[in-house]
Amino acid sequence: MSYRDASRTYNIPKSVLQRRHKNPDGKRIGGQPILGTKFVEVLVKRIITCGKWGFPLGAYDLRLIVKGCLDRRGMKTNKFKDNLPGCDWVQSFLKRHKNNIAQRMCQNIKRNRASVSQAVINEYFDNLQKSIENIPPSNIINYDETNLSDDPGRKKSNTASRHKISRESNEPL
Repeated sequence: MSYRDASRTYNIPKSVLQRRHKNPDGKRIGGQPILGTKFVEVLVKRIITCGKWGFPLGAYDLRLIVKGCLDRRGMKTNKFKDNLPGCDWVQSFLKRHKNNIAQRMCQNIKRNRASVSQAVINEYFDNLQKSIENIPPSNIINYDETNLSDDPGRKKSNTASRHKISRESNEPL
């Protein structure tokens, strides 16, 4: 297919098709990424892993991790002051990877509560069924503790889509 035909068919400027065909690994539009794509992929995976382990990373933690990696590699970038990314970089990073990680409020949850097995849950419902056997449905109240928290000082954190990075009290996001 010629450039002209492809341009008409896919509604893409002909010059863009020519440029991309001539240089497929060319620079992206806008600011160029400072960190390599492999590094960013690994970083996102590590953020998700930390969240799954119960240690969500805060925005400041994320900034320090990137600074440490840049320093260890001997890389110096003028975009970051002393190789420490700014709060705006964290926001952009989260926006670029919103399908994998996001910010949420952290909440204290005991490890033994988080690691309940399916057998324990089934046993609970079996016991519940026996307990409410002779109770009329009008006397049963459904109550949800969604808005109750045992930690009034919760912080935002970043983890997987369900997990997020925590926000430091002195660190605006």
